[in-house]
Amino acid sequence: MIYITQLSSRSILVSFPEAI
Repeated sequence: MIYITQLSSRSILVSFPEAI
């Protein structure tokens, strides 16, 4: 579960700069 959370939070952080 922790591994999935790390992956999702990582993709959110990556998509934030891309959206700007």
